[in-house]
Amino acid sequence: MKKKITIICIGCLLLFVNSLLAKTKGGTVGWDDYLNPRSEWYLAYGFPNVPANVLPSQSSTLGPINLGYRHFINEKLGWGLSLSYARTKTQNDLIHPPIVSQTAAIKSTAGFWTAMVDVSYKWRSWNGNYLYSGAGVGYCLSGGSTVAEGFVPQSELNKYEPPSTLAYQINIIGVNYRIGKRVAVFIQGGYGYTGIVSGGLSLRHK
Repeated sequence: MKKKITIICIGCLLLFVNSLLAKTKGGTVGWDDYLNPRSEWYLAYGFPNVPANVLPSQSSTLGPINLGYRHFINEKLGWGLSLSYARTKTQNDLIHPPIVSQTAAIKSTAGFWTAMVDVSYKWRSWNGNYLYSGAGVGYCLSGGSTVAEGFVPQSELNKYEPPSTLAYQINIIGVNYRIGKRVAVFIQGGYGYTGIVSGGLSLRHK
């Protein structure tokens, strides 16, 4: 089911990109003003929650919520920093607990803080909008609590302790679409710790 949703989301993103490109008249607009900003702040929400996949299962998730800054070295290339947060809550009922006469369950809450440095490349710019790709790498710091109901072996509980690990993000394609003098909306698709599909708002600076 998750694979179907992901395929549908990426397909919609590609259709959106294609419709935007069909409306363009070509050419890159001037480097000054807010049409091609030198830097921008952005806030995004992504899904599915990739870091949560380190756990055996999940029942509810929040995020990842991503806050970042991007600076453009020239009209094509940029670098940036980002910080994201995601949270999961799980509950697993053990089908075959160690003691057959008892019922057992594991409840777990985990939080994931991820910091990354990234690079981005503009494939095409037009009328203040741009098509881009990017990649980032960093570290995911995790923590949380696990509670057992009934008798649960420690080895089973350990499976629900989320590890801190290397973090990454590869954005295959994204579109930043200007809706005001300094404000733009964007959507991007890829794979990593800020979401397979994510989108949000960006605030541009000269």
